[in-house]
Amino acid sequence: MKRAPYADGKYRWMLHYKVALRNQQGEIVKRYGSRVDIQDRKCAEESLRRSELYREEGQRLGHMASRTWEVQEEAADPSQKTG
Repeated sequence: MKRAPYADGKYRWMLHYKVALRNQQGEIVKRYGSRVDIQDRKCAEESLRRSELYREEGQRLGHMASRTWEVQEEAADPSQKTG
């Protein structure tokens, strides 16, 4: 993954796939590749990360905790109370 420039000059996150075609001697004779724009995914990941940090900070400041419950596994996963 890396950021690549678009024709409009803006940079976007791209996932690159590259493959080299080799001859019998192992020399590269041709390269193939593609790239997929993953900008939206990267933005969503960053938004989620930021949201989790805000939640953790709010819990720390409010001396609170949260809990999730996996019904299928019948197991609770409480967060650590901080502060």
